[in-house]
Amino acid sequence: MKYYVLFLSILFVHAGFSQVKFESGYYIDVTGTKHDGFIKNYGWIDNPDEIEFKPSLDVGSELIPLARLQEFEVLNKTLYKKVSVDVDVSVSPHNLIARQRAPIFEKKVLLLQQLVGGKADLYRYVDGSLRYFFYSKDDEEIKQLIYKKFQLTQGEIIYNESYKQLLFNEFNCKNRNLSDFKRLSYYSSYLSAFFTAYNECVSGTSVSYVKDKQKADFNLTIRPGLSFSDGFYEGNENTFGRVDFESQVNLRIGIEIEYVLPINSNKWSLLFEPTYRQIFNDTVEAETAPLNVDINYESIEFPIGARHYIFLNNNTKFFLNALFVIDAPINDSTIEPEFSTINEINSVINLALGGGIKVNNKFSGELRYYSSRNLLSNFISERANYNAGVTFILGYSIF
Repeated sequence: MKYYVLFLSILFVHAGFSQVKFESGYYIDVTGTKHDGFIKNYGWIDNPDEIEFKPSLDVGSELIPLARLQEFEVLNKTLYKKVSVDVDVSVSPHNLIARQRAPIFEKKVLLLQQLVGGKADLYRYVDGSLRYFFYSKDDEEIKQLIYKKFQLTQGEIIYNESYKQLLFNEFNCKNRNLSDFKRLSYYSSYLSAFFTAYNECVSGTSVSYVKDKQKADFNLTIRPGLSFSDGFYEGNENTFGRVDFESQVNLRIGIEIEYVLPINSNKWSLLFEPTYRQIFNDTVEAETAPLNVDINYESIEFPIGARHYIFLNNNTKFFLNALFVIDAPINDSTIEPEFSTINEINSVINLALGGGIKVNNKFSGELRYYSSRNLLSNFISERANYNAGVTFILGYSIF
């Protein structure tokens, strides 16, 4: 069993460094020369400071650092441009609350992601928890749209939202009211929609450079399976020792609710999978002590965790799961040793690791390993362990 866990652990580590594809694109170097080829698309969350480039798919790749870049594009996906801009440095990834309202500008060279192009351009820069937006109008200098939190004393936190007044003054195409601008949030979706509407208003055309915007998604999957389980009961001084539960094959049925996150090319998702199990319903005899144990154990599990996908092609993908499992015994689940009182089962949270494959976004199979679970967590002198071990799960996604 330990080899199975080790194998899954290695896969989890490997998943963080694999399965990003080279896609058609180009970069322009600092001399203005354009290089067509293929760029490894990481689905960047933070703005990159280098790219991995191939002139063709059958040759090795080369890292192109920021010092050599002027612009790059993954075709029909995303566009980045290197610019020298004034940036407000009164906040940082480690200190998101400034001590003054006014920005403190510092000239920096950044690789900005262009979101919208036209008479007015919109750019974005992300560095950890920091998110900046920049704009230019009529191909003039690129400037920052100012938004930040600041605190003059130890009291109330105040917001500098001067970007709203600037947009009202410079980008008011149809004499809209100031109240319309006050509702404009400092998020890419809102600002992209605003700049697109402005461009279409003044010139009739606007270009979006984020054409494959990732969207969150929900999947609902029916997941029956088989568990190969065993366990033991270890009693107090009145119950004469230990009883081992024989290995059993138990049926389980679950409904998985999956929320696919709109980041990193939809490779990450959150899981919630209510699952019914009937695990033991038997009288077990001890081999080395005059002791019988009646056990009745049914439960509904609530695994909660995360999944990472590793895409093989458009129809097939591997996945890896890591889960916390909350167990809720039902139907008077008890362990009743001979010569002792009835013990109500009350288990603790345990962990699960799994790996599997999904085909056509419909059919899936998974092998999952569960850590052991103490069924008598409220007792000090008695212990009952349930080992779900390896579980084999099939899945059919309804949507």
